[in-house]
Amino acid sequence: MLSKVREKGTAFIPVILASALVSILVVAILPVLSDLIGTNSVARATTLLEDAGYVVLPGTAETDLVAIRERTDNLPNSPADEVTSEAILESVGEIHDHDRNIERWLGSVAGWNGSDEVNAASNDRMEVFIIDAGNDTWGTPLCILGSGDTPILAGKESFDIHRIVVSATESNVRYRLRLAWGTSYAAAISANDFTEIEFMPTSNQADNGPANLIVDQIAVGTKIFAAVWAIGQNTSTISFNYGILEYNFSAE
Repeated sequence: MLSKVREKGTAFIPVILASALVSILVVAILPVLSDLIGTNSVARATTLLEDAGYVVLPGTAETDLVAIRERTDNLPNSPADEVTSEAILESVGEIHDHDRNIERWLGSVAGWNGSDEVNAASNDRMEVFIIDAGNDTWGTPLCILGSGDTPILAGKESFDIHRIVVSATESNVRYRLRLAWGTSYAAAISANDFTEIEFMPTSNQADNGPANLIVDQIAVGTKIFAAVWAIGQNTSTISFNYGILEYNFSAE
């Protein structure tokens, strides 16, 4: 949803509200809004914007930013904290690149066993990755993306793991899958560079479609490791494939 914040009697600043995460980006309004206001009063312009579905906050730029910040975690406390147009446009560009991108799905390479940390995955393969749980704990982590597996598209600088599809499970129990990125699994865990997703099969054949993952941008050439925990089970395998998005900008 696109919203706009008004400084009393002056300009309107667009704000992008991210859906479930409720993050907001403030962007400079185009001069064309002056055509909207025309001879109308500020009150009339406010009414028109609200009727069109926009949120208009009264007050100064300072108090409006405070009001927004109460609903977010990612805006500065005041305009003095360097909300630059360059930073805003960069963030908007990253969101655009994520929403308008090319997804590539990966399968395990021939003979994959998780020990090869250079070549583990290929866009030309449909074979699944199979990893095993421990004794009601995490199983042995295996490399599912090697340092030589990205970029898939020439010239790309970063990527994220976008979606995953589980095709089979050994048990009909709840699984927690962990994906970690870095020079090693241990280093990734220590740096908190990992994400997790839980999966509950409706049968042992895992009747489901792809699930979205929440992951940071990762530099190409970075290794990905996977580990799984099957609740109440002493070893239990899960089989899956995953898709990635690659970007033209570097990972932060």
